[in-house]
Amino acid sequence: MSTQPQAKVVTLEKLTELQRNPSCIRNCCILAHVDHGKTTLADSLIASNGIISKRLAGTLRYMDSREDEQQRGITMKASSITLKYSNATREHLINLIDSPGHVDFSSEVSTAVRLCDGAVVIVDVVEGVCPQTHAVLRQIWQGKITPLLVINKMDRLITELNLTPQDAYYRLSKLLEEVNCITAGMNQSDVLTAMEQEEEHKTNYELEDQDENEDIVYDTTAIDDDDESEKAKIYFAPENNNVIFASAIDGWAFTIETFAKFFASKLGFKVESLKKTLWGNYYVNYKQRKIFNNAWKKGKKPLFVQLILENIWSVYESASSKNKEQMTKICNSLGVKLSLRDTQYKDPRPALVSVMSQWLPISDTVLSAVCQIVPPPNSLSDDRVLSLFTTDNKTYENWPEATKRLKESFTKCSASSNEPVIVYVSKMVPYDRKELPENRKIQMSSDEMAIKREEVIRKMNEVNLENEHVADCAETLNSKTESTPEPSVQFEDNCGSTEFVAFARIFSGTLRKGQEIFVLGPKHDPSSASQAELENYVRDSQNEGGIETTGLGVHALRVTIDNVYVLMGRELELVDAVPAGNILGISGLSKCIVKSATVSSTLLCPAFTALNESSLGIIRVAVNTPKSSDLGSLIKALKLLNQADTNVQVLLQETGEHVLLTAGELHLERCLKDLEEFAQVPIIASDPIVPYRETIILPPKLDRANERIVNSKKADIYAQVSEPLFSLKFSAKPLPVSIVQLLLENSVALKNLDRLLRQELELGDLIPEAKSELELFIDKFKTTLEEEGSFWGKFKDKIWSLGPNRVGANVLINLCNNYDRPSIFDLAQGNASFDWLRECDSSISHGFQLATASGPLAEEPLIGVAVFVHEWNVHSSEQHLQANKEVHDADSVNHESNSGAGSSVSCFTAMSGKLISSSRETIRKAIQCQPCRLMEAMYKCDITVSSEKLGAVYAVLNRRRGLIIQEDMTDDLTAYHIEASLPVEESFGFVSEMRLKTSGRAYPQLIFSHWAVIQEDPSWVPTTEEEKTLYGDVADTENFALKSVTKIRKRKGLSTHFKVVESAEKQRTLSKKK
Repeated sequence: MSTQPQAKVVTLEKLTELQRNPSCIRNCCILAHVDHGKTTLADSLIASNGIISKRLAGTLRYMDSREDEQQRGITMKASSITLKYSNATREHLINLIDSPGHVDFSSEVSTAVRLCDGAVVIVDVVEGVCPQTHAVLRQIWQGKITPLLVINKMDRLITELNLTPQDAYYRLSKLLEEVNCITAGMNQSDVLTAMEQEEEHKTNYELEDQDENEDIVYDTTAIDDDDESEKAKIYFAPENNNVIFASAIDGWAFTIETFAKFFASKLGFKVESLKKTLWGNYYVNYKQRKIFNNAWKKGKKPLFVQLILENIWSVYESASSKNKEQMTKICNSLGVKLSLRDTQYKDPRPALVSVMSQWLPISDTVLSAVCQIVPPPNSLSDDRVLSLFTTDNKTYENWPEATKRLKESFTKCSASSNEPVIVYVSKMVPYDRKELPENRKIQMSSDEMAIKREEVIRKMNEVNLENEHVADCAETLNSKTESTPEPSVQFEDNCGSTEFVAFARIFSGTLRKGQEIFVLGPKHDPSSASQAELENYVRDSQNEGGIETTGLGVHALRVTIDNVYVLMGRELELVDAVPAGNILGISGLSKCIVKSATVSSTLLCPAFTALNESSLGIIRVAVNTPKSSDLGSLIKALKLLNQADTNVQVLLQETGEHVLLTAGELHLERCLKDLEEFAQVPIIASDPIVPYRETIILPPKLDRANERIVNSKKADIYAQVSEPLFSLKFSAKPLPVSIVQLLLENSVALKNLDRLLRQELELGDLIPEAKSELELFIDKFKTTLEEEGSFWGKFKDKIWSLGPNRVGANVLINLCNNYDRPSIFDLAQGNASFDWLRECDSSISHGFQLATASGPLAEEPLIGVAVFVHEWNVHSSEQHLQANKEVHDADSVNHESNSGAGSSVSCFTAMSGKLISSSRETIRKAIQCQPCRLMEAMYKCDITVSSEKLGAVYAVLNRRRGLIIQEDMTDDLTAYHIEASLPVEESFGFVSEMRLKTSGRAYPQLIFSHWAVIQEDPSWVPTTEEEKTLYGDVADTENFALKSVTKIRKRKGLSTHFKVVESAEKQRTLSKKK
């Protein structure tokens, strides 16, 4: 199609030469929604280095090395390749990472963002901003990297939508505004947080200092200038050259700078003037040779329409009409050549692609913009360096001076041997050992083979042929060895053929083959001791045969690097060393790194913050093998899968089952396929297990027959243990929806709150961001309680515990008259002492945790339940204490007798277990006295479909209990954007059915959204005459909630009321035929 000469393949020597200069290195990833053109763009960029043919760009999908990736046509794992780009001034080395766009593999996007300094965000101009576009923009913002926007599939505006250039310009403007609105929202939230911290800082000033500063006048012009420079970094603007208009499938792309240079000499304007006016409401007056504003008001075409879009539209129209004369004129004016072969095709597309790819080559445009916009590794921003140095407990300011000095190594990005080696491993990638470069067979030339042959003949002549006895013995030994292979060797070959290569980036120093280095654990604390003490400590610990995790706070392991590689997509290239600023592969770390880690030559380096996981594991499946003898292979394969996949979780249930926790159906299919390849034995997988939750609701006012229910309120539950040592009284009510939502959305703050309550750290140990987030949550929680009314507002200072696991969306509230217990918020903030707590206070909390962890319906966790403790009386008479002591002595063989106060403590200790079990059962009964309901997990489903297939989408959603939330038409009035809610239980096979029913025109994107209450009562039976009339005496109609409860209980081995056989004996007939 293109007449351009094939690009020369870049040699490994040239790449290693460019790696030594960090100022010419660019680390960039490609991010987008699924099917927006990431891999097609990556093919075009790879073709510029001669790795693949330009004719195959867009169809080969070079970065998709897996078989299932090629079959499905989507990317499932992030892979990197090293490219070379040369412009007019210098040569650049670009480490390009292609990442998945499907929501099930969003963890791969996190691994790519952590290693890169910039990101190319691709948006389909027709589909617009999609859910995953929001997600990648948020990850870019959190990772503090520089984005570059590519508006792809511009050809669809011409060939599919048939838009005019002016309509296309309007659509592009609106799309750009929509993307900038997303970044503006994220920027505004950060600004508001910074303002709140600044206000809090100001309140700590003394009044005298405020009086002294009253006369200070601030220069607002300087602030405005800073804001303008910040806007250039935050927002996408074509005049800033950070927006690319492209058609990756047709091989062309351009920026405003491209046409500014093209028209500068022809129109007689300066390049800088055209860069500022080619995008926007500007038009040119050719008579006055000036550019004016307000083109729309004066009925003029904007420059972008007149000079850019109309020219592109004319090329497409000429190619589609097969006007050879017009195409020849266009080629001559553009200075491109059209080969005879391209004009002989019946399809006009080869000629079109040939002209456009020569006129506006996509590889030059994108790589040039990447080199211009993305900063080099030696220009890391302070915000990004500080974010890497900030852990859960400490900020950069809290580290020792020796650790702070490592910031200079980051910013310099020096490869000197005097600089410490600092590497971050984002994931572990499995490779077959045969595919590694050191194990690859080397093909020799004819000259090399001749030399090798002569050497073998010479060695054979030197052998003493007279010793026939030795030769016979050797022959016999070889024949025995070949005839009796050991089965254990074959087993190791099956399960041990996988080698993990670390996918990493080096921030400082030079990593060499055979170098000794430390793998730092997430709890590593470099502030505990000096470098020499730490090194000796780890060395002594390893000599004893283990990793020391106590004492000086060392969580590190000394390892030796086997090999280092340059990542080239599907292949690896072996090198001796990789300097700072590059993305590389490392072998030899598979035994000490599970998913991600920090690697350094100095123990003064802190462990970097963990990756942000944006997808939640929601689907479980139990795996097993047909033969019990293959269980060992399955366990080894599960370990390999846990190491190879960044988002999968491998669990071992109490029943002994091995369970995989995955993000979605597609992720589950990939994990099962990988597991079978790792195990090399057949794998049996159970049906997907979808999690459920349980809750309680307010007593309904109407029954199933729409009749009013009288006396539906139930009383509180009183319970007393058999031994009169204590008495308990509980009640349960449903929490308000706003409180439940607040608890579910602040899981990080709840975890920090739990750590403070368990006294693992103090409030001052939290980093400022975590501390402010916790304080904001506490204030918002109390405010929300007050907004729910006086009934809930009076409980804001009586919160005893949260559950389950102390971080759930259930609340334990203290209403005991004889126990004025402080709230958990007062204990966490240091406003109350833990000494105020009564003996066995934690036993009530533990019973609450157990009760909320397994509900009464199907032993599923509870959500949205408020449990009130009305009474907790401890009867501490001497008779009761003596009786409890005798029971305790009978149960304990080595019990030592105590007297006085010690006897009381011993009795309360023995009573703790009884208190836990009693409180659990009592809370469970209190919950059962309220209407119990089952909750199911729900997906948020986004679908864009044409109007003629809208009915098919509705039919599929209705068949799977989907609920339409919102329906909007797109701007071109040719398609609908549907937002729906779909149960996770009904999502299996949903995507394939949707694509089948809509002829592939709809691709739904499923993201976990919330938990929804199933309104049906699983224990409902007809009671009133009206209900019996409508549903019968036994209610033969299907109860979906009861069906789900029965299914869960049956899977867990719990008792059910389902009768398998009515009568085991065959019934007699009334009459016999003789």
